[in-house]
Amino acid sequence: MVIDDNDSARNITAQLLEDLQIKVTAASGGPQAKEILTQSQIDNNPFDLLLIDSDLPENDGFALAKWIISQQISSAGIIMLLTFPHLKRKPELEMMGITASTIKPVGASELETIIASNLGIDGAFAELSAHPSRKAALQPSRSLNILVAEDTYFNQKFIQRLLKKWNHRVTIVENGRETLQALEKETYDIVLMDLQMPHMDGLEATIAIRKSEKQHGAHLPIVALTAHAIKSDRRRCLEAGMDDYISKPIDTDKLFDTIERLTRIPDPTANIENEPAGLNQDSLLDAFDGDWDFLQEVVEVFLSDYPRLIADLRRAHRQRDSDTLIRSAHSLKGIMRNLQVDPAAELAFALEKKGRDGIFDDVAEAIDDLVGKITALDKTLRGILAKRPGKAGID
Repeated sequence: MVIDDNDSARNITAQLLEDLQIKVTAASGGPQAKEILTQSQIDNNPFDLLLIDSDLPENDGFALAKWIISQQISSAGIIMLLTFPHLKRKPELEMMGITASTIKPVGASELETIIASNLGIDGAFAELSAHPSRKAALQPSRSLNILVAEDTYFNQKFIQRLLKKWNHRVTIVENGRETLQALEKETYDIVLMDLQMPHMDGLEATIAIRKSEKQHGAHLPIVALTAHAIKSDRRRCLEAGMDDYISKPIDTDKLFDTIERLTRIPDPTANIENEPAGLNQDSLLDAFDGDWDFLQEVVEVFLSDYPRLIADLRRAHRQRDSDTLIRSAHSLKGIMRNLQVDPAAELAFALEKKGRDGIFDDVAEAIDDLVGKITALDKTLRGILAKRPGKAGID
């Protein structure tokens, strides 16, 4: 069921599910959703998944979720579609029984991945058609030539569609041997390597690639793709010479960030000061559809909330608290990306990754780097809002 009072957003989400041949029921608010859910319980026809907008008019999505859980009205997974005013409540979601969340406006690929994870679908989004009405949330710095080693057809199609949406060129091979053959014929910017493949698996292929590279000093970024998310697998990947590790179902944000980070070309003329590179009034306002009120509301949430998140990061470092480190860094990553500050988002993502890996080396320095970016962003945002037509900025 999709529960959203915004007709356009509700229809887009419903269409996405229908494209997957999933039966969809839509509700425009809490009262209607309660009626439908109660009747489904009477009819013994439960829903598999509930997508709830956090900002419903009658009572917010959180209240609806609490009612659903407290009344045991449905055992369906709950995905909360968060608006910026509710961003600070994100850490509470797990305690409330909400299984996943994402920040609106949400890109199609991100929503697809969350739905797939909740429904236990791997690669079922392969045949989705493009939706031009959805604004692309992720914009790569440049077009890349990417080699994908994956033997499952659905996964091949899903990854290929995703990469092409990011304007990358893609070659698909089905095992390690074909990977080595492809690299002899053409130059690639990065390899996405499944671990379990016939004839030659991803680890064997990576070892062969690294052995060959020792003769001419090159280094091709290789990212492992695996359905298993255990630390022993990650250790084996790194020992084989892989640069990073992504579990399936694929987290779209993580894949994008990883590709960008591993293929970035250093700019010797770049300003290394703590300025939020690429942020300007026109691009930022465009990201908020030219709505100054919406932009100011988001900035106010950011200014009031980021000191707490930074304090949480520092406390997590002192106490070696991986969960808090992951949660706080993930929240900051989402905020930074929506505010068009990719360098800071990458720093937050790196901290999130350290938390997931249980690595606390250099965390203090990484937090300091992120704080520098955020401090500069604070100043820049205040300056942008000070130029708002007819109104002063934030004090």
